[in-house]
Amino acid sequence: MSAGAAGAPLLEVRGLRAGYGPIEALRGIDLDVRAGELLALIGANGAGKTTLLMTLSGVVRPWAGRIRYAGEEIGGLPPYRIMRRGIAQVPEGRRIFPQMTVRENLRVGAATADPAHWQADLARVEAVFPVLAERAGQAGGTLSGGEQQMLAIARALMSRPRLLLLDEPSLGLAPLVVKRIFGTIAAINREGTTIVLVEQNAYAALQLAHRACVLATGEIVLRGTGRALLDDAEVRRAYLGG
Repeated sequence: MSAGAAGAPLLEVRGLRAGYGPIEALRGIDLDVRAGELLALIGANGAGKTTLLMTLSGVVRPWAGRIRYAGEEIGGLPPYRIMRRGIAQVPEGRRIFPQMTVRENLRVGAATADPAHWQADLARVEAVFPVLAERAGQAGGTLSGGEQQMLAIARALMSRPRLLLLDEPSLGLAPLVVKRIFGTIAAINREGTTIVLVEQNAYAALQLAHRACVLATGEIVLRGTGRALLDDAEVRRAYLGG
């Protein structure tokens, strides 16, 4: 189904609250993600963007509210069960296994997938990221920052996700590498993977996004198409430097 098509959303979030200890980081989030779309989440540091992704992937347990994915309630499930249902997260800071080789990192990503798909899935991600084939036997920690980000995305794709959660994929990367990473994200989305993108580079994120949400202090304060938010004077002043 193409982005914006009619029907029930792939992911439906209602009244989601979550946090850490006594600190409430999400304050009643309502969110729909449609199959095939790329949804961007932007906002200042501390707005709750990463907490939202971590709650969707099961790393943070929700305090209240509902998370439905493909018609099934997943709120509170452990991360491995959520991954098996088709959701994969690429965390901020990449978090590859630095002592393991590139190929070993990819095998970890494929742990929940059917072993019969290993060769086909490996060929797919190496076609998207040819450098990973060249570095197959190299320790992940010896890769450049951009190559590590490619490995982190490829590792997530090895689980065959329908929904990919990306947290700050451009963080710490050179502009030319960022351009390549965003081009790859767009291609992955065009091939049918639904994406929720948290990104500090608001301009690049909104250019890619079908729809976007602005978070502030744990709440969604603005929604619209990527183009509409790019043209919004308040968004431009707060997040785009103009």
